[in-house]
Amino acid sequence: TYDNRTGPVYEQAQRSKRVAVIGGGPAGLYAAWQCAKRGPQVTLYEQNSYLGGQAHHADFMANKWCMKDFKDSLVHQCERTGVNILLNTKATPERIASEHYDAVIAAPGSVSRMDAVPVAEDARPLGVLELFGREAELGHHVAIVGGSMTAVDAALYLLETGHQVTILTRRNAAGYDYNRHSRDGFYAMWDALPNLTTLPFAQATRILAGGVEHTDREGAKTLACDSVVLSEGRIPLTDEARKFMRSEERRVGKECRSRW
Repeated sequence: TYDNRTGPVYEQAQRSKRVAVIGGGPAGLYAAWQCAKRGPQVTLYEQNSYLGGQAHHADFMANKWCMKDFKDSLVHQCERTGVNILLNTKATPERIASEHYDAVIAAPGSVSRMDAVPVAEDARPLGVLELFGREAELGHHVAIVGGSMTAVDAALYLLETGHQVTILTRRNAAGYDYNRHSRDGFYAMWDALPNLTTLPFAQATRILAGGVEHTDREGAKTLACDSVVLSEGRIPLTDEARKFMRSEERRVGKECRSRW
């Protein structure tokens, strides 16, 4: 029902149900909050020591204050509604089954795509969102493969922590998916950043332990660097989420997919 003065009015569960939420990113936090305010006892499992998922990097960048406020508000709402938050706790199908929850919501999120470019056996590239808070593990000169907004965010963060950064982008410029206002402001200060270099029309072909092999309009080249960060998109953990489906749900889901 809906109250014109206070908004939606949720019908409370007739009995106390128990719900498990897998993943502490924005989706998991929102799901846990919405379930808890309807009455069930909700337990949220997060394998990391922090909440926020992909929004976690907003804690490290002042210009991401809107994202940080949104993430922090979700955490606050979960705490206010009594969600039992378990950090540093990886949920497994066996553990969840042993708890006999009435419902399970799987929101494991995604991981950086690390297979878009061949990687040498001795190379150890880092995913773009995984670098925040771990910049001390990187060498001085960092190459970022990919030119999206996230890659630019990572570059600006690394510049603030004293690194030299080179962005390799397949396009004519980095930050192509910024909104126009942010992009114009970013380009205006671009030339004032002496430790930042952009290589346009650069297609990475192999990640090395001490560099990046790539091609541009002049041919094949190798950029020497101390560390490499990959910003080539994300892979949703769909198969991870399906592990928490009951056998009957997996059967029905398989039948539905086969029809399409």
